[in-house]
Amino acid sequence: MTKYVLITLSGLFLISCDQTTRHKPAIDALAAEWTTATQQIAEAATTMENNRNTIDLVRPNIELRSKLLAKKTESEQKYLKEMWLAFDTQLNGLDKLLLQVNEFKTGWANKTERVQKLQQGLQNKKLDENTESEIQALNDAILEVVPLVESWNNKSKGALTTAMTAYQNMYHILYPKK
Repeated sequence: MTKYVLITLSGLFLISCDQTTRHKPAIDALAAEWTTATQQIAEAATTMENNRNTIDLVRPNIELRSKLLAKKTESEQKYLKEMWLAFDTQLNGLDKLLLQVNEFKTGWANKTERVQKLQQGLQNKKLDENTESEIQALNDAILEVVPLVESWNNKSKGALTTAMTAYQNMYHILYPKK
């Protein structure tokens, strides 16, 4: 009976070690790629916040005040209002995009915990039968990051460019060189 218990325990130990050995390369690769993806997300969010702050910073210089508008021709007033709308639309668009990015970052943080649990399971040699599917799901999440970050960067850059062009166009009319 004692031999049977020892053989059974030895078998369970080998199966446990086999799970760890088998999944170690995949978990290590996942963790490395996860770190890179997390950095890309953080950089995109920071760039977007900086672009939004830049737009907001110049905003007071071009706010349409009735005294300034009264001194302009009707066509200049119309143009200024169009440019203001373009400027303001970009600022509002970045605000909405930042909300989406922050929601995504919250979900990403939850997935980061799952990556950490896999690493801890590897370290403690306690991986379960769901390990393989968990690794695959998290790898799939990484694959979604690159196009998503590219999209955020393009939208952020486009918003900044459009807003600053509108700013420059308005500024030259509001404060012409004398």
